[in-house]
Amino acid sequence: MAEKQSPNDVATENCSEALPSPRKGEVFGEQFGGSEVIGNPRTELVYKFCGEEHAVNASVFNQNYANAIVAMKPEMKSNKFSSYGEGFAPNRIFVLAQCMDDLSKEDCEICFSTINAQLPGCFPHISGRVFFDGCFMRFENYSFFYESSSPHDVKVISL
Repeated sequence: MAEKQSPNDVATENCSEALPSPRKGEVFGEQFGGSEVIGNPRTELVYKFCGEEHAVNASVFNQNYANAIVAMKPEMKSNKFSSYGEGFAPNRIFVLAQCMDDLSKEDCEICFSTINAQLPGCFPHISGRVFFDGCFMRFENYSFFYESSSPHDVKVISL
């Protein structure tokens, strides 16, 4: 029996078919041995979820998100991972982002910039997560950093 898929699910028999090829503008201009290094930040949307509850003060919640993203950028650039909490209850926000290990730091930076522009589409909701092929990000109004999984963590394809 086939599983029901959401419109954002990737369905493929061979997972390598789901990986996009580099697009125009994804050449970083470095040369090694005469060949160009082509990067691919893999910013294709795999899954997006927005919670149901709304923030008490949407403008404060949104500003806390923006402040968290600014604070996370240096760690994302150096470690390809960052988590951060900003503000005070009830408008406090906790954000976690991570790039896949195989992305270069430059591709991770692009993926992070692209994905953090997606999540505000969930506002004024107090939770959301976006999974791209190359990175993911989650925000909540509580500290979820030690959770191992939740009902919204879905398996899209398996290797």
